[in-house]
Amino acid sequence: MMAVFVGSLAAIVYIQRERIDYNHLWSVLIQRCTETQDQDTDQLEQTEHQSKDSLNICRDSSQLSNSPCGDASNLNANELKSSKDDNVDSACFEQETTATSSKEQQVTKQNENLACSEEKKAISEEDKFLSGHMNKLGEHGSSIIEGDIEELNFVPNGRDFYEHFLRKRKPLVMRGAIKNWPAVQHWANESYLREKYGDVVFDVQLTKKYEGEFPAKKTMNLNEFLSIYKSEQVYLDCPFPHSAMIQDIFVPYCLQCEEIMPSIASTHLLFSSGNTSSSCHMDGYENLLSLIAGTKEILVANPKYVEYFYPSNHTTVNIESPIDPEAVDLKKFPKLAEIPFYKVSRLSPKV
Repeated sequence: MMAVFVGSLAAIVYIQRERIDYNHLWSVLIQRCTETQDQDTDQLEQTEHQSKDSLNICRDSSQLSNSPCGDASNLNANELKSSKDDNVDSACFEQETTATSSKEQQVTKQNENLACSEEKKAISEEDKFLSGHMNKLGEHGSSIIEGDIEELNFVPNGRDFYEHFLRKRKPLVMRGAIKNWPAVQHWANESYLREKYGDVVFDVQLTKKYEGEFPAKKTMNLNEFLSIYKSEQVYLDCPFPHSAMIQDIFVPYCLQCEEIMPSIASTHLLFSSGNTSSSCHMDGYENLLSLIAGTKEILVANPKYVEYFYPSNHTTVNIESPIDPEAVDLKKFPKLAEIPFYKVSRLSPKV
């Protein structure tokens, strides 16, 4: 419109100055208007073309970025938000990774501490276990229980003894059970023994300690034994001979019944100057040990632990163990330390 107005103004001025006729004036005006319209049309088409190109470029950008097409400010805001979200996610991921790594380190450390604790415990148990290595039986690391074996101050009758102890293989201490024996009154006197039983013959072991095999023996009479037993390593462990000595001992009251008397297999005499030990063994029959003089310490274990003694034979009546009671080899026989032993000591027939 501005172009038309200017053209009209110029035409009016021209008319006033030159006084051209009206036909020529309208021709000029029409020509000017036509040119102006053509220029406006060209500009409009060019603008539309540029708009279309911009739209295509925007669409292409939207396809590449997978985001809606908008103006520059919106695009930058979206990019900024996306970048911020990415940073937040990255920070969260790093935080979670750090937390996870920290937890893994804690678990690893706990496992290491547990392993270290278990190792220390194992070493401690091993030290405790090996502390009794090559010690005497009873000092080798097993639990030693005192006072749990039942004791009686009298001798029960045969029925009660069989029902409550013998049949159940339950140990029993009977205090003073043989205090009326003549042997208790006289056998501590060597003169009495020499005078009455000096000629009685016995098999005497030539050692007082376990040596891993059957000990050498020598046959001698009681007088000969009494002459050397305090100075030499000899131990009288022999079945009771058929002699008058048997008159100084009696069958205990608890065994004086028709059911038990015939089952008594043998009677042994054990005689030494002390510090004597026997092998670890389990007899195929029950024993009644009577202490005539001196003291004796006994360690007994439940028969269920027989395999823990590493028995060397299972075919004979008496099961022998290869373990040396004077020096228990726990490296060779480790199971022995797992056996609880019951201890009875300082037995006296006059108590």
